[in-house]
Amino acid sequence: MRHESKQLPIEQARAQMKKAYARQSVIEQAQVPVQAHCAQGLNHGFLKHAARLPQAADGMASACAWLRQIQSASAARAHQNKPNRLEA
Repeated sequence: MRHESKQLPIEQARAQMKKAYARQSVIEQAQVPVQAHCAQGLNHGFLKHAARLPQAADGMASACAWLRQIQSASAARAHQNKPNRLEA
């Protein structure tokens, strides 16, 4: 079975983007790191084609770099908040 992609009317696409930004705002208010990226001309699941599409490979590299940065910052914060066993 082949999935047919269809383009949304511009008004519908704009409404979906507003909802996505609202969800992002709620997540940011919860202090969860968020980064949004719009890949012009690519469909929702484009990252799974990183081996074949240069834009997908760039997107995957960018997402992985961001995740490494977030993980590194989180690890540094955890290390700073870790009690010193010698002081206990």
